[in-house]
Amino acid sequence: MEKLINNHNQNNISSGEIIFVGKTEEYNQKETIKFVSREIGSISNAVLSGNKTILDSTVEMNMLVSEVMGRIVNNIVIELQLDASNLPFAIFLFGSPSRNVMLPNSDLDLGLCFTDDCPDDIKNLLNKLIKDLPFDKIDIAGWSSIEEMGKKNCPDMIEYSKA
Repeated sequence: MEKLINNHNQNNISSGEIIFVGKTEEYNQKETIKFVSREIGSISNAVLSGNKTILDSTVEMNMLVSEVMGRIVNNIVIELQLDASNLPFAIFLFGSPSRNVMLPNSDLDLGLCFTDDCPDDIKNLLNKLIKDLPFDKIDIAGWSSIEEMGKKNCPDMIEYSKA
């Protein structure tokens, strides 16, 4: 996946966010769930068998989360025919995923921020796609703005907001 920087500033979503652009393949939530389960299991087994260090597992988990967030955002863009350069939401990682110390059994901490005019169908679809992922626990914080989120208090936060 390729990282790009977007310097727009629309409603409550900050400028300078990290964008993940994935392939435009047809998204399949069941396949994504299987893929994530398989990858988490593989990483975990490699650590338990001594074939992979814990540090290496954190790198792989970071790549997995990045890929999955990219797939979800791309799915929403394609399914709802949205303009990928002007999405009404942002996804922020915090906690262990943002510090690149996520382990296979770590929870996935993320926040969702929506513009004032974001349709409910987008909010609901995004929540569903994320909540269906097979991480041990998924903590979703819902903020209405960057200011409410208090980004200054979460310096390790990473934003995955656009496809």
